Amino acid sequence: MIDIGGVSFNDETTMGFSTRLDPARFISIGLNDVRVGEQIFGNVRLADTLAALAKLKSVAPRYKRKPEDNPSINGKPSDKITMDALYPRYAKFIRSGDNVVLESGSSSFGVPPLTLPDDVQVHIQMLWGSIGWATGATFGIALADPKRKTILITGEGSHQLTANEIGNMGRYSANPIILCLNNDGYMVERALEPNPDWSYNDLAKWRYADVPHALGCTDWFTARVETLGELDAALKAARESKSGAYIEVIGGRMDMPKGLAFAHTRLKELYGEAI
Repeated sequence: MIDIGGVSFNDETTMGFSTRLDPARFISIGLNDVRVGEQIFGNVRLADTLAALAKLKSVAPRYKRKPEDNPSINGKPSDKITMDALYPRYAKFIRSGDNVVLESGSSSFGVPPLTLPDDVQVHIQMLWGSIGWATGATFGIALADPKRKTILITGEGSHQLTANEIGNMGRYSANPIILCLNNDGYMVERALEPNPDWSYNDLAKWRYADVPHALGCTDWFTARVETLGELDAALKAARESKSGAYIEVIGGRMDMPKGLAFAHTRLKELYGEAI
């Protein structure tokens, strides 16, 4: 495995330290050095290393994988929203030409396993787990690439840190679609801690669907949805909106995407026998 630029092997990027990577087969290329297994070679410039690698001819067969089908759309209109029902709907909602911005948290586990259309650009920084990044990044991405629709998928915990940027989105007509999951706290923290009910994981209870109008985005479509029928109608209206759109999606307090639920089963690997 070749790592260019540095990888942080943390609880999220390793799925609860389940990856079992062999250090002897790992090559890390830095700006001024290269690590091969436990050996470090100094005074090696990144540009020179990449130029040399580009000249090599690999004898390994090119990796090929047939795209997997996404889970089918399930549930009745009156059903409460679950993660098993939510992410297949996101997969159907995302179109070719969209920019998708994923916040560090449960969305970073729910969306990456999906098969998305060609020409969808996905922006994610799970590497550093800098919560709040995605809302501000959505503003910048929407301004930089106005011909593409920018879609933010975030949780309410991260969103609270930088939600003020919604005012600037309206001011500069950035017009993204924001899908904010409200599951009553820091879901990813509840999943990765021995005691999910620590008060640290609780949040001030905002009326998220009211935030855009409070920050001046008076022409945005907004909705708060609790059932699958309400979600389907809101997604349709958001896509048809000529300005921005904001949907507050109400989810279960401990209802997780499958990847995060798997990490939740590995608390002993995270914390040892102390728990």
